This record gives sequence, structure tokens and C-alpha cells, in this order.
Amino acid sequence: MTWGAWHGRGDVLAGLATSVLLYARGWRALRERGGARASTGPQLWCTLGGWGIVALALLSSLDVYQPLLLSVHMVQHELLLLVAPPLILLGNPLARTLWGLPGPVRAATGSLFSPRSPVRRALATLGRLPVSWGVSTGLLWVWHLPVLYDATEGNGFVHNVEHVTFLAAGLLFWWPLVASPPYGRPVGALAKLGYLIAGLSQRSLLGAALALSHRVYYTHYLLVPRLSGLPALADQRLAGGIMWFGGGAVLLAAALHVIWTGLPGSPEDSRRARPLARAPSPASLSGMARG
Repeated sequence: MTWGAWHGRGDVLAGLATSVLLYARGWRALRERGGARASTGPQLWCTLGGWGIVALALLSSLDVYQPLLLSVHMVQHELLLLVAPPLILLGNPLARTLWGLPGPVRAATGSLFSPRSPVRRALATLGRLPVSWGVSTGLLWVWHLPVLYDATEGNGFVHNVEHVTFLAAGLLFWWPLVASPPYGRPVGALAKLGYLIAGLSQRSLLGAALALSHRVYYTHYLLVPRLSGLPALADQRLAGGIMWFGGGAVLLAAALHVIWTGLPGSPEDSRRARPLARAPSPASLSGMARG
């Protein structure tokens, strides 16, 4: 095995380049119109970092070796589901991507997101905690059914659909937590905490099912050459452990962040409650930045 090799996939490169260029163009346009508060440096770096994680998952050695090792495939999926999405969302991607479009295209596309448009109503429904949790969880479990999982390795188109679906599922799962525009429904700290615990629980169940099984679920990995002498069952158990403990660690860290910053009596809540010597300026450009 030779790690560190990258391979060029035209479809992935085109999608990543388009997303990054449109975002960067819109970020710059809003910064020129509204100053540093309209488009901040951390927003830019978070989004670029998120798309960089997507590139790592789909263009690096992870994509080269995932057909041979389920554990590598699982790392790839965890990056698409748990690591890249919150970073992308922290950069307020929708508004900046819209501002990256040419003027006439931006006007036509932006009208789809007007407050009473069908698209906006659909997004409002998807943003409800039970819906976002249910849809993202359902997609995760359905794609791990043996018949579908094996199909992804035998069909490149199906595999691409799986990866796009996982990234979309990750964005949907993290959206209520990050509250990236146009998400307009405030979510309390207790609701966020319960949401994360529910996400952690269902992923732990799926990870445990893979890690504790005495048989190989995915026929594909019984038919490919075994790298490094790792048997298929041991590889599956390692993959389950990556989902169970690796993915669980990400959600646990998010839950601890909510406890630290959002719950009444938390250190951050106490800090916010202290009187300030001088009130900050109420001027805000966030409305314009949101497109």
C-alpha cells in the first residue's frame, strides 16, 4: 500500500472548483459592499477548509483504497458526513454562492429563496429537528444495507450518488445546529443537546452492528484482494469502530460545546451575563450579507 497518492477525477474537480470559485467571488463581493463584518476571514477559511476535506475524501488515497478496505471507505464517509458539512455551513455558503453568480442569474436564482417561495417552505420543513434528524439518519442507514452498499462498489454512478447523498445528509444534519442562513428558526441549547445525543445514539447502534458482528455483511469485501493481511471480518469490525468511536467523538465534542456555551449557568452564559463597560454598536450588516 502506498499512501499519499492523489488522483484526478474530472467530475469531482469540476464540482469542487465551481463551488469554491462561486463562494470566493461572492465572499469578495459582499466584503467590498459591506466591509469586513459582511464577509469575515473565518467564514472564508471555514468554507475552504470544508471543501478541502471533501477533496481529501474523494481525491486522495482514501478513494484509491476504499474499494479494497471497508475501514478506509468508512473514514471517507465520516469525512463527508461529520467533518466537512459543519465547516462549509459556518461560512454562510448560500448567500455568498448566490452573490458569486452573474447578476441576472443571481436575481433569478435568488427569487427561488424568497420568504414565501416553495423552496423556502420546503427548506423550513427540512430544517425542523425531527425531519432533519429523520432524513439524515434514514439516508445513513439505507446506504449501509448490504444490497445497496455492494451496489456502490459495482457501479460508479451509484457510488457517486452515494457520496453526494452523504454530503447532503451531513449538511442537513448539521444545519439546525449551525443555523446557517436561510435557517430562521432559533434552536435552544437543550434541543440541540437532545438532537446530538439522538444522532450519537443511532450512529453508535450502526457502528456496533458492524463492529460486533460475527459475519461479513458486504460480499464485495470478501471478493477483493486483502491488503496488509487484514481479514474481511476484522476490516469490518475496524470500520464499525471508526463509526462508533470516531464519529461518536465528533458528536460528543459538539455536545460538549453546546453544554459549555449554550446551557443556562454554563461558563459562556455566565460571561455573557456580566455587565459590559461599553455596549457594542448595534449596527449590523448581517441582513445584507445574507443576500
